Amino acid sequence: MSKKRVIAEEVFDAMLDQAIEELKLSGLDAGEVFSIVEENFGVAYARRFCRQ
Repeated sequence: MSKKRVIAEEVFDAMLDQAIEELKLSGLDAGEVFSIVEENFGVAYARRFCRQ
């Protein structure tokens, strides 16, 4: 039986924040970035990490 891997919330937050910065640097506008984060991680993370 395999174990479910768990990472600290602080590590996940830092990784997501960096990924969002990279999306912005790629030329996506704030609305597009918000939509991507919302679709993949939910509206709570999108509201927390993105500015529309």
